[in-house]
This record gives sequence, structure tokens and C-alpha cells, in this order.
Amino acid sequence: MSKQSNAKPDPLAAARARGDAYKQLELASAENLTLSEAAKRTGFSTTWINALRQRGELYALIDPGQESGFRFPAWQFDCYKERLSTVLEALSIAGVEGWGVHAFMYNASSDLSHRTPRDYILDAGTPLEELLRIIGRRYTGEQGGQ
Repeated sequence: MSKQSNAKPDPLAAARARGDAYKQLELASAENLTLSEAAKRTGFSTTWINALRQRGELYALIDPGQESGFRFPAWQFDCYKERLSTVLEALSIAGVEGWGVHAFMYNASSDLSHRTPRDYILDAGTPLEELLRIIGRRYTGEQGGQ
């Protein structure tokens, strides 16, 4: 007679595995710079880049469960600092950090004419108000009414 397992299958296991695989691909991507690579690209010290991250003026990815080995999406170094920090501050206030920020930046939105928030930030001629309203609606439940 065979024993039956009483353990219930995890309905989210496949989704978690896909998420973990995505994170590993992103961490290995040449588009996501190590701290040293970011310093070489910008001409700033690693200490300064890390300070910008700690102040919320840059965001970085890290392997879950790790405390070092940050990867900095390279596009951040191609935009106006004030535009990025404004959006990162709104996301931080809404409780969105790390991988959540990254997912937000790379997902196109119909509210942005099917552009990604990343592209919106990089386009210095585009006002940030609509992007900030999207953050409010998506993460804090604000409807934007006056």
C-alpha cells in the first residue's frame, strides 16, 4: 500500500519559479551594471554611487537574501537626476522598492501611450505629472480627483 502525501501543492510555485528565473536573468544582464561598472561608466566613486542609492536617487537590484552585489540598471545614468529621483521618491512613499521599482519601470502602460515609465523618464520633454498620477492610482489608491 502506498502512502499518500498530505502536502498540498503550492498553486504559486510555478509563478515564483518564473519570477526567480527572471531575477537571475536580470542580475546577469549587461544592462544592469555592477557597482564597479557603474562607477567606471559615470566617473563617480563607488562610494558616491552607493550614497545615491541609499538616498533614493538611484535604484538597484539585488539577489533576494543578499546584502551585497547590487546591480544598477544602466539607463538611470542617461536621464536627468531630478526626473528619476522624483519618480523614485513617489514609489518609495508608496512602499515600492527594488524589484517592484524595476518591474514598474519596464512595463508599458496604456496611460502613457503604451510607453514604459523608464522611457517616459528618459524623455526630458515629457512632464512627469501623469506618471506620478499612475503611481498614486496603482500603489496608493489615489484617484487623482480634485
